[in-house]
Amino acid sequence: MMKIGILTLHRPANFGANLQAYSTYRYLLRRGCEVKVIDYVRDRDCLYRSVIPAVQMQAHTHFVETLLPLTRQVSSVQALRDLVYEERFDMVLIGADAVWSMPKSDNVYFAQWLFSDVRISGTKVASLAPAHMGDGFMGLSAEARNDIGQSLRQFHYVTVRDRWTRLVVNRDIFGSQPFVKEICPDPVFTLQDSLAGVPWQSNGQVSKGYYLMTLPPDWGGGRLFGKRRKWWFKKFRSLVNGAGYALVEAPLPEGRSGMSFDYALDYPIDPIQWYLWIANAKAFCGLRFHALVSAISSGTPFYSIDSYGDRSMLGIFLDVVGCHRLARRRDGTSKIANLLADNGFRPYRTGMYLEWESPSRVFHMLEEMDVRSILACRDRQREAFDRQMDNILR
Repeated sequence: MMKIGILTLHRPANFGANLQAYSTYRYLLRRGCEVKVIDYVRDRDCLYRSVIPAVQMQAHTHFVETLLPLTRQVSSVQALRDLVYEERFDMVLIGADAVWSMPKSDNVYFAQWLFSDVRISGTKVASLAPAHMGDGFMGLSAEARNDIGQSLRQFHYVTVRDRWTRLVVNRDIFGSQPFVKEICPDPVFTLQDSLAGVPWQSNGQVSKGYYLMTLPPDWGGGRLFGKRRKWWFKKFRSLVNGAGYALVEAPLPEGRSGMSFDYALDYPIDPIQWYLWIANAKAFCGLRFHALVSAISSGTPFYSIDSYGDRSMLGIFLDVVGCHRLARRRDGTSKIANLLADNGFRPYRTGMYLEWESPSRVFHMLEEMDVRSILACRDRQREAFDRQMDNILR
């Protein structure tokens, strides 16, 4: 039996971060592996605590400490080395979201620390769908980029989550040589397999009887576009209600939108229940990458408010004057754009300024979205994930 240590961003008060760690653990368990999540905690993992309600912060902590098979907690590179030596892992699996963003002083996700320690340097290391959020690695010194390249060459197997990450790693670390070849979908695409028999806490809502939305905190309070946002929401809610559905808010961990929903989930929200609220919705419209992954995983029609792409004044201007598709074409670094680009779902995405889209257009797109195409996309992602895991575990 192979013993695997997962090194990822599992601690942040973030539904996606929690679920991708859980999905990876449960998948490997089904593959017959012995699994532990390496409880490495960075100082900035605690930054969320200043903006997350205490009761919601406790929900994320409870999820991590109850459902993940954690090692003892470590917070330094030397302690991380000692832990891997003590655990005698056959493999350290590194991923997923944002772990390969611009390295800082406490970035450990290129595994230089492991290969430099003779006690553990024989441990296999593989990357499972890591993603880069940013413009690339050229801001690093040539020495730092060379160090990363030397480390990656020692990996047993390398995948990345999207084309953008593959591009910047190959371009900036390997001088445009095609070192990274394989793209591996996010592990949350496999989550449905781990939830058989888990009850949905519906709070009186009916499955497929509501639209689910996630909007930024205090969305209608903005001085610049506040009135338009309130108009947009009122129009969209009337369309949803007119079709016989309730409009339900799934608030972000950081706070509520302040809009008048028919029903709003109350804190604390368990990450698995968050997923199940998306899975049981007639449609989802809102923020965040893993909300879209969850929608695809469960066959729920979706429309993305993309907060990851271009936020320049030009992008805002193009949205305000109605050139939404032109604005979106400038968002090539967005991880949501990367997710949707190859799956025929490009139109189901706007930028941060949802209020400049037509509410009628968004509603009718959601009503007419083909669930079969979503499930076909889900199945392709799961098959690709299986193939990459076969290679990693060989």
